[in-house]
Amino acid sequence: MKVSTLFSILTVLVLPVESLAQGIPNSGAAGREQPGEQVMTRDTMSQADLKRLAEKLDEWKRVDGAGVPPRVAKVRTAAMLKVLSVPCDVSEAVYRGTAPEAADRHIYEAACKDGLGYLLLLQGSTLRGVICLSAGEEAPPAKCVIPANSDSKVMAGSVLTRKDIPCKVREIKWLGINAANLEHIEVACESGGGYVLRSPLPGSSGKLDVVGCDEATRQGIACKLSPQAASATDSKADSRPSLEWFKEALARNGVSCQTKRARIVGRESIKRRYLVEFECSDRPEGLVAIVPPVGDTVNPFESMNCASAAERGIRCELSVKP
Repeated sequence: MKVSTLFSILTVLVLPVESLAQGIPNSGAAGREQPGEQVMTRDTMSQADLKRLAEKLDEWKRVDGAGVPPRVAKVRTAAMLKVLSVPCDVSEAVYRGTAPEAADRHIYEAACKDGLGYLLLLQGSTLRGVICLSAGEEAPPAKCVIPANSDSKVMAGSVLTRKDIPCKVREIKWLGINAANLEHIEVACESGGGYVLRSPLPGSSGKLDVVGCDEATRQGIACKLSPQAASATDSKADSRPSLEWFKEALARNGVSCQTKRARIVGRESIKRRYLVEFECSDRPEGLVAIVPPVGDTVNPFESMNCASAAERGIRCELSVKP
């Protein structure tokens, strides 16, 4: 097959599962966030990638009624997830057969070692992916069945644990997909707190992120399950973030700090990032964080000790020894 003909027969569409789920919105509270990411399509793939994928699709379409052995399913799902730009070290995979309403739509499921799971739908030259955290609310056969993927609470708890966020999950709720192809899922903890998992759809650029409900509300994503959600939604967001928001920024970026006190040193004149000093019992050398404001997805988060901060003209006060 000539490469020149591939563009006319091969398209890779990465969208939410539409035909297997009915009545699921693609807007709402999460839809108020501004777009910032792009979907990966065939136009962003090299001709070599297209050729290899076309060969794989042509081979996989010839699957017979005997099914696909788990070992083969694992290899195939790993290849499909790679095409969709999903970072996943596949621990288990199964071939789920074909969809009842479409005999040529083949369904695969993969569990990742990081705790997440995905459904993959292969139909002709079209590949679609959906995260199991949202597929669990859909009608069969869209519901994930691999043991590691079947309990959405366990899956969400694993995500929070990897982010060093203690939370015994009480309930989860799908909030919607915004224009940037970011899927939002609320997680309510038994302790009363709440978080929003913000995950790019399979095939979209970006990475999984976790924000507290307070910050999510400031970004226009209203939590529904958290006890504080209603009051937070009704009140006007503070123009300056709270201490809790800055502490969440440390946790999101993997910076440990047993916080005793904190103070806002100031803001940058151009990038407008906040300069915040923390007094941490586990950091005798002090900690200074440079935190982008709410909604800033361009400028990076930075952290350093007081000695490094001094080299940049930032003076520590809380961690200065007598």
